[in-house]
Amino acid sequence: QDGISPGPSYFGTIDTVLSQNEPNTNFGNTFSLYVGGDDPSGSGDNLSTLLYWDISSIPIGSIVEEVSITLNVFNASNNSYQIHEMKRDWAESESTWNIYSSGQGWEIPGALGSQDSGTTVLGSFFPNATGTDVINLNSEGVALIQSWVDNPSGNHGLIIRNSSTTDGSEFDSREVETMSNRPKLTVFYTDEDTDADSLSY
Repeated sequence: QDGISPGPSYFGTIDTVLSQNEPNTNFGNTFSLYVGGDDPSGSGDNLSTLLYWDISSIPIGSIVEEVSITLNVFNASNNSYQIHEMKRDWAESESTWNIYSSGQGWEIPGALGSQDSGTTVLGSFFPNATGTDVINLNSEGVALIQSWVDNPSGNHGLIIRNSSTTDGSEFDSREVETMSNRPKLTVFYTDEDTDADSLSY
């Protein structure tokens, strides 16, 4: 969690939004992150959020036990959104609905191609109330984080989306002034030196 954990010097989070309605606009500096399947209302256009945390400080060889994501929701939704693996090194300050970095297009706009993102659901986000929302990753999600610990170069972050929804949600990005509201990744793991440990990012 930027500015807080594992320490105040950690600033390893990046995040942005992909907007089908604004396909050439970059949202890397926005204070808000969005998900939705119908924005603006009646358009059927999608919004998805990309998230990344640098977790390279977890020792290689550690065994990941549990993983959770904490988001601060300020616009609730009655819909659910799914979390998937990202497969490309997207650039926070450049990526849009159409490209993942300057001059480099997604296989399918919106990071919908098989080379852009995975189809396996790693966890579900139910932002049905404002305030702190903790998302526990499932076994497939834990396995993905384990692969990042084993091979840090394989970490391309995550995407949150659901194209079939009509009620979107908004939550705080890493840019918000209140540091405790920034996106947080918590990893519980064991390693050779301790019985158990955990780090939040």
